[in-house]
Amino acid sequence: MLLRSKRGLSMKDKAFRLVSIELLHAQSGLPIFKKRLWLSLWGERQREISPEEIFWAYRNRFDIEHFFRFGKQHLLLDQFQTPDQTHWQNWLEVVSLAYWLLWVAKDEASHHSTKKWQQYDPTRKQRKELGFHPSPSQVQQQLEGIILSFDQDPFLPKPQIKGKGRIPGTKFPKRPQYPVRKKQPKKKKPPA
Repeated sequence: MLLRSKRGLSMKDKAFRLVSIELLHAQSGLPIFKKRLWLSLWGERQREISPEEIFWAYRNRFDIEHFFRFGKQHLLLDQFQTPDQTHWQNWLEVVSLAYWLLWVAKDEASHHSTKKWQQYDPTRKQRKELGFHPSPSQVQQQLEGIILSFDQDPFLPKPQIKGKGRIPGTKFPKRPQYPVRKKQPKKKKPPA
């Protein structure tokens, strides 16, 4: 494995451990994913960690990495530009809530409501066969329909008692009339 040197730091003399991980289906023994997962371990204590611990450490980190990638590509995580730290933190909270909404809506989304050209995608078929929830992108595509399926009664405008208006015969004083003032033309400066 070749590593490119960056910022003047040579990577040729840095020792690391390369681990290949392949997940197999419990019943059939066939690989779940088309490609193997390759991970590299760096540091002085890399030999102390077992391959299973390496996988679970990455698996726990994967959700965080997926959030950042999905947030940047679909939720405008990196598009908000502000010099104010408070505004940036508020924006991160809004994006996190949007992602949380997709996670909550995953139970309502289905693999069946896809566009016709997406029905033949092998990845979607495999996720459906293995019983996985729809991906965040699939949930995002279906979110409008999910929200519109809610009971609309709490959101409909409520009838209000109309105001009675003015009592008949009410008279108001006339508004005062002010003289019209026109702007005076500028005086020309004498030539120097």
